[in-house]
Amino acid sequence: MACPTTRPLARNSLSGRGREHYWASMLATWLSFEGLLRPGETSVLRVSDLCFPDGVAGEDSQQGLVITIKKPKTRRLWQTQFVLVKCPELIAWLRWWCAGCSRDRLVFRFSRRQWYRIFQHGLERLCLEDRGFTLGSLRSGGATWHFRTYENLSTLQYLGRWARADTLRYSCTRH
Repeated sequence: MACPTTRPLARNSLSGRGREHYWASMLATWLSFEGLLRPGETSVLRVSDLCFPDGVAGEDSQQGLVITIKKPKTRRLWQTQFVLVKCPELIAWLRWWCAGCSRDRLVFRFSRRQWYRIFQHGLERLCLEDRGFTLGSLRSGGATWHFRTYENLSTLQYLGRWARADTLRYSCTRH
């Protein structure tokens, strides 16, 4: 059963640039959730910021994808930060997405506003538009999922790049 508020897809969303934006939105959302990235960090990533594991995707998932964050929110602690993503399916999708792209190209070529609109449209399609989710919810939601799955606060603190455990507790309980 469809939600009464569900709008149809935009007229040109399934071809050309519109299709690219929908695919990019899906990957940016997944990466933000899995990598505990802030929306601003995800939206400025360049292909050169992604260091894929050597070998075949899936076999090297223990090594993971290393993402360089050049302008993190907490620059006063570290000028450059790194994120490790170990999800083999996400790594494979991102490898495909970036294949043949120049290293200085943005990974996701859309504005945060466009990403937000597509994200909100997805929430409407899932009848979740009234839950208050934003792009910022992806980081705290990913942290909550990680904690509920692995129950390891020290690993989560490292993965989320939180300097203090107090900040981590806020991020996990806020969502």
